[in-house]
Amino acid sequence: MKRSLDKKITSHLAKNHTCYILITCDEAQGDGKMEVKMTYEGDPTLAAYLLEGAQNMIDEQVSESLRTCSKSSIG
Repeated sequence: MKRSLDKKITSHLAKNHTCYILITCDEAQGDGKMEVKMTYEGDPTLAAYLLEGAQNMIDEQVSESLRTCSKSSIG
């Protein structure tokens, strides 16, 4: 069933988007390892650009969160 759902998701994404990246991970195992999968469709340069933009967004959110935490611990 999981493969069927994966195919439905990627099929939907491919029909509606010029490029997409799908990254998934399973729950961590007892030893802390987790399986991470990534798939993309479209131009590899565009996919790299999307990943870079996503990383920048995440970095900004983490930085903001850290600033908020440090302000609340100071005040």
